[in-house]
Amino acid sequence: MLPTVTSFTSLVTLRLKFTGNLGVFVGRAIPGVGWVVFASDASMIIFRSVNAYNRMVKPEDRL
Repeated sequence: MLPTVTSFTSLVTLRLKFTGNLGVFVGRAIPGVGWVVFASDASMIIFRSVNAYNRMVKPEDRL
């Protein structure tokens, strides 16, 4: 049995439901993986942009 998350109305009401179907498990897990990849990419872009900016400007103008 594989756990799947149901009831995405809010973080408080998340419930686990167990399924034996691999397709259901993968279908419900992929959006979560996508959000993790998106958050990782966005934070990496922001971090590198701030570092590049800080290398280009005078010390008093750094972020």
